[in-house]
Amino acid sequence: MKREYTPRRFDHCLELEARAVRIQEFCAGIVPGLLQTSAYMRALFTEGNPQMSSEEIDPLVAARLGRQEVLRRDSPPHFWWILGEAALRQAVGGPEVMYGQLAALLPLVQSRCTTIQIVPFAAGSCTLMNGTLILLTLPDNSTTVYQEGPRNGEIFDDRETVTQCVREYDLMKASALPPRDSAALIEATMEMYEPCESPQT
Repeated sequence: MKREYTPRRFDHCLELEARAVRIQEFCAGIVPGLLQTSAYMRALFTEGNPQMSSEEIDPLVAARLGRQEVLRRDSPPHFWWILGEAALRQAVGGPEVMYGQLAALLPLVQSRCTTIQIVPFAAGSCTLMNGTLILLTLPDNSTTVYQEGPRNGEIFDDRETVTQCVREYDLMKASALPPRDSAALIEATMEMYEPCESPQT
């Protein structure tokens, strides 16, 4: 498996991700890496690194796709993602890319080992709404937190911080739509990106 190049602060998170039996993640405004399509990834890398050529971006995309092998294990972790509605509406890469990205989310909204919930704009201000929170639970039932803001990210494994972050994540679950309603919101948002048919002449 290719390794994704990341800031050093995220390296340990990736190591734990590969070993975890349960992964819970909240992202306010972006689709999480484990859920991204290759086109969505490419758009993010291109917009974030405008000086890089397509050939330089190719291995970054391949490495991130490699992380998704964890979803296809014989015994994968249990995943629970909570996304802010902004992640659905921020048109990364344009309408075609977003249509494909949202379509890729639908089979994972509620499956044997995956759950996706959406926090709608109507929920108002919520805890964590400005960043990313990842809870990684290992086979020994210990949990490590990775929390990221606009300019920094940190790993925590002390009991007090983990307990607080688990509570904040549970509060986000309570603010989010149930999976069936989350799927309906994803489908409704896809209509924004659906290509219009050219009028026949």
